[in-house]
Amino acid sequence: MKILVLIPTKDTVDPKTLEALMAQDFKDFSVLINPKKPDAVKTRIQNIIENRKELKEKALKHDAEYFFWLDSDVILPPTAFSQLMKEGKPLMGAAYQLAPNHWTTSVKCGEVEHLGFGALMMNREVLSAIEIRAEGTKCECAMFCEDAKKLGYTPVALNIQCGHNQKPGRLGFAKIPVELLQTVIKLLQESNHPAKDVNKLVSDITKITVSQE
Repeated sequence: MKILVLIPTKDTVDPKTLEALMAQDFKDFSVLINPKKPDAVKTRIQNIIENRKELKEKALKHDAEYFFWLDSDVILPPTAFSQLMKEGKPLMGAAYQLAPNHWTTSVKCGEVEHLGFGALMMNREVLSAIEIRAEGTKCECAMFCEDAKKLGYTPVALNIQCGHNQKPGRLGFAKIPVELLQTVIKLLQESNHPAKDVNKLVSDITKITVSQE
């Protein structure tokens, strides 16, 4: 079973997020990053939904069986993908901390009302069937799970606790083509280099690009 990792972002991905991706013990995955500058006229949630909708459209053109939504500052434990694939539910999520003592889901396994898009796995059927939208005070995460339940897909939380690096100091790739970043990730996957090498290579590319300007 192949996973396509979907990362929506304004212009950066945290280096720890990339490093954690490369350290996964389940290796059959590829990465699709969608950098999209926010429209100042639109609200934060409207911009997030537009980015996710673009990613969904691109994702469904790939041959993956499962799709994992990952926020650009969420840090996965190394067994996250293998645990999710072992469970094999249509709609599954991991927990990540939004604030002190506040997690997106229960840290225990089981059926839940709400899973966060920051670490969310779904199969092709779920991704195809459910619109990404918000309604009233409900965010896109809540509405996606609510709509999924109406169609018979139960959101399941796994006991997977992720890090969440909300502090500044991320590694930007605004000046690096996304295709190049994704190629670096793929090359490292194929060569079995240490996970930290993805950050070193992207950092080197950044320095070269800046020096040539």
